[in-house]
Amino acid sequence: MDLDCTGQRKESRYHLSVGQITRTFGRYRIRPERVFKSVDQAAELGPSGAGSKWDYVILCTKVLPDRVDDPGLLAPLLKVSDDNRPPPTLVLIQNGIGFEDNHRQRHPKVPILTAVTVV
Repeated sequence: MDLDCTGQRKESRYHLSVGQITRTFGRYRIRPERVFKSVDQAAELGPSGAGSKWDYVILCTKVLPDRVDDPGLLAPLLKVSDDNRPPPTLVLIQNGIGFEDNHRQRHPKVPILTAVTVV
């Protein structure tokens, strides 16, 4: 996997893309539409950049519960609003099983979809 960050500013944004070459899928590159400096900034600005709320929050990581508090890290994005709007759905794509238990305990009103990856 390679990461290309040119550092050229255009409207205060960096051009960022992530590329990968695989036997199965060949060569491809992903260019995110928006990149945030932190989880807090993503929660504050929302997907439109004007304070809207997220419909889905996707977490794709290696599960390391003794090193990283993923439920705590995602808490700003998973707040349940007072305006009767449903909370965002948390989509977990991680290695192993049972990793959603910590998320369920920390965020009991958030719907969770889980998937297991095998590399």
